[in-house]
Amino acid sequence: MGAVPSNTFRNTKQLLSNLNVSSSNVDVSSSTDTYLHQKVSRLEYQLEGALYTLKSYMISKEGSVPDEFIGLFAPQL
Repeated sequence: MGAVPSNTFRNTKQLLSNLNVSSSNVDVSSSTDTYLHQKVSRLEYQLEGALYTLKSYMISKEGSVPDEFIGLFAPQL
């Protein structure tokens, strides 16, 4: 049996939300810091797109989002 999507996406989303790249924590150049922030932004955008697609698929197949996945699509503050 493969990975369960709810756990897989939830863990990825949590890791991205906890990711903090700061020049005060790591000695990196300004260009590297900018590159890393752009890379994280792209990854977050791609993840949002994947979650939207998954949500749309669930709604088309089930008629709604199953209760097990509600937390996955809740806004992250």
